[in-house]
Amino acid sequence: MTEFRIPSIDEATSYYSGISPDPPMLLYRTGKIPWTMPTGPEAYRELSEMRGVFGHRINDVWKTLGHEGELLDQQKVLWSSIDVVRFCKSKNTSVLGPVVLWIGVLPDTLTCKEAFNSANGLLELLQRHDITDVDVEYREFVYRRSVGPPLLKWLYHELYPTADYVGPLTAVLGLPIASSTMPHLQGNLGFYLADGGQSEDLLAVTARHVLFPPNEASADYTYTNNDMPRKDVILLGLKGYRDLVKSIKYKMDELGRFVDTCKEEIQQLAERVAGDDEKNVREAETSLKKVREESDWAKKSIGELRDLFNKIRMGWRETSNRVIGHVIHSPAITFGADPYGFTKDYAVIKIDKDRFRKSFMGNVLHIGTKISPSDFIHKMHPKTHNQARVEYYGDRLIPLQNIISEDMMRSPDTVDHNGEPCLFVVKNGPATDFTIGRATGIFSHVREYFPNQTFHTSMEWSILPYGKAGGLFSADGDSGSVIVDGCGRFGGLLTGGAGKTISSDISYATPIWWLLAVIQENGFPDAHLYPTKLCDPDRIGIREASER
Repeated sequence: MTEFRIPSIDEATSYYSGISPDPPMLLYRTGKIPWTMPTGPEAYRELSEMRGVFGHRINDVWKTLGHEGELLDQQKVLWSSIDVVRFCKSKNTSVLGPVVLWIGVLPDTLTCKEAFNSANGLLELLQRHDITDVDVEYREFVYRRSVGPPLLKWLYHELYPTADYVGPLTAVLGLPIASSTMPHLQGNLGFYLADGGQSEDLLAVTARHVLFPPNEASADYTYTNNDMPRKDVILLGLKGYRDLVKSIKYKMDELGRFVDTCKEEIQQLAERVAGDDEKNVREAETSLKKVREESDWAKKSIGELRDLFNKIRMGWRETSNRVIGHVIHSPAITFGADPYGFTKDYAVIKIDKDRFRKSFMGNVLHIGTKISPSDFIHKMHPKTHNQARVEYYGDRLIPLQNIISEDMMRSPDTVDHNGEPCLFVVKNGPATDFTIGRATGIFSHVREYFPNQTFHTSMEWSILPYGKAGGLFSADGDSGSVIVDGCGRFGGLLTGGAGKTISSDISYATPIWWLLAVIQENGFPDAHLYPTKLCDPDRIGIREASER
């Protein structure tokens, strides 16, 4: 039994500093390493980061262990998540702390003494499996489910003024979607499937709760004939559309002010060019040429942005013009689905192929415009020796193929900057855009509570933030996003996250190795991940990406 010790207010509020913008409060911990408050004129909170757990004894017995939730229930602990992580200090990430069985509990439901008694029960359970080097920690944690004309052809280059704005209107993964009956809630289109067999239908998968209201969560849905009301899926919810239009207008205004500034500067430089000082004239001529080129570029950019702005306002303003398909199958949300205990939360969408025909390239993921290609490669592949790497194109697209297996999730073939086993993953979602995270090697137990005092428990693939400089991996509105690794392999479908606020300290996903099998067993026996292809104007997909 561990010694009972109540964390000080400073320790409780500062212990997890750095793991997220709004880190949880420590309730209790069994670790024997003392925590001390930094003192002196340069005192500050020591920042921490989270890491996954690989190659530990607990990885081997986690499936058979599986009684933590039952024990917590017997202890009447209102737990929301059971995660296994390690922590390190941001100033020295090469030194990892002990493995931590990290218990999230509902706010204001557990005293420090109750956490102490509960932790000793968990330690005894671990000891029965010959595990004596794991700490138990409790924090307040609430699990939540996240919600937020022909498509345009993908075209990217830093010099294209519309590059930052066309993404949501193309067919690359990262598309913000909503139900036509719930346009105020927005999520993400996850990935594309080919129906297979004799069918040529193009399908897509997202999280069910993105498109169905909570009061329909327990009813299976299958679209069988044209006499049924369709559940149409639209590109961009209400907020997504407004934000896109507003951002383009703001950029045009910004460039307009820049052109006005250039006009004044050109006038001043022209006066210098007319002067008598030969050196001053040469310098002014060089500057004048540069300013005129910048002004011309800004004017050209304004014109292209205005064309895009008008195209969006005229062709996409009405939600009826943004319909890209309709749901054809979505089983009731099932928590703890057999045999693995994952959450069955998906919807299959039949895509309007005519709208995608001129822009479709298959499963390709856009890495966004906020990270440079070199930074992306460095973060995803810190140790390049003998490690597989993604085929990355200059147009900022990652072609996706293959699936991260269960074994690969538990024992990745990649390492981090310190040479430790690590599985870096990425996603592109409407709420947080393109982000990088770290997948854990142990599936988490998650519990979601409802207003009627009931709850559901499930197993989830958990994703941690990349680190101090990486920011959060997801937030409300990112549900349905596909999560992939640095080799372009499909990992999971983002379904939710947990934390104190709408952002998520930990994000949760359903593994695609399991989800695809479930989809195939429930009406789509020949369905398979759509191959990455380039678009041909006459029919979807002709050339493989490797032929580019």
